[in-house]
Amino acid sequence: MARQFVGLDLGTAHTRIWTPEGGVILRSPSAAAGILAFRPIKDGVVSDFEVTSLMLEAFFTEKQIRSTFRRPSVVMATPYRITEVEQLAAENAVLEAGARAVGQIPAIYAAAAARLYDRQHRCRHDRGCRHQCRRNNQRKIRQDGGGAL
Repeated sequence: MARQFVGLDLGTAHTRIWTPEGGVILRSPSAAAGILAFRPIKDGVVSDFEVTSLMLEAFFTEKQIRSTFRRPSVVMATPYRITEVEQLAAENAVLEAGARAVGQIPAIYAAAAARLYDRQHRCRHDRGCRHQCRRNNQRKIRQDGGGAL
């Protein structure tokens, strides 16, 4: 059985899940609703561990990423300046949701990787880094003398 790899962006407003085969397969609000609505992620950091785990587990099950016999390896984009405790909380929430392994990269690097992957050379995969990517593109245009990217 082939190992499944998944990209995860836990944003304050939306959670995005990406697979190599299907691109962005889920873009859903980062909220869980019961009797009350919860926002378990604040400023890109897990603020409610249990609700985040349950939300991710529901997303993984909904998109058939996780099953009894199949658990994905996840690469997760995290804010650049978060503490080790916040990194550990995010990693544990993803593991609790059913991931086999979790790797973390800063969100700005994830946006750069998405830009390289995207054939149209746009930073549309990580809206939080759009300003930074646009600034880098303008710098590149100036260095190239106005040529195409």
